[in-house]
Amino acid sequence: MENIKSFWYEIAWFAVQTKPNQESIAALNVSRYNLEYMLPQVKQERVVYGVTRIVIRSLFSNYMFVKFEPALYLHLLQNTRGIRRVVCAGDDPIVVDQKIIDQIRKRIGNDGYVYLDKERKPSIGEKVVVNNGIFQGMVGVFEQQLNGQKRAKILLETIQARLLVDTDQIKAAAAR
Repeated sequence: MENIKSFWYEIAWFAVQTKPNQESIAALNVSRYNLEYMLPQVKQERVVYGVTRIVIRSLFSNYMFVKFEPALYLHLLQNTRGIRRVVCAGDDPIVVDQKIIDQIRKRIGNDGYVYLDKERKPSIGEKVVVNNGIFQGMVGVFEQQLNGQKRAKILLETIQARLLVDTDQIKAAAAR
């Protein structure tokens, strides 16, 4: 019984479901309580009416993470504008492990957006693998980004040749 009581008085991370398309409103209102929150977002290219545009969306649609003490803030958060509910099992909110929060934070770039492994751009000198095309599976070294962000120059190790490829055709090689 004491373990259950202590749970309610410990500060931890919890998943919070927001109302549809109201993640930003929920985040603004949570910030007014001076609570730490995380609303991971990603940048994606989308074709809108034939034009490629960068759009920003939540990594987890209609969800965010908030760090709080349930005994003090659970009821308040459940009645906050933009929030649908705190994710619970019965009446008890479900704690999100700090390791999960840390893993998401590791993927946040300098611009504040989450980069998934497939989206991460290799850095100069980093080993890369060609994903598709006639050079599929070949390992090279990333040398230079060309034409904005769409093309790259790599040096293939096996045949000692420089190659221009679309950036979506390469990925960072796994650490060996």
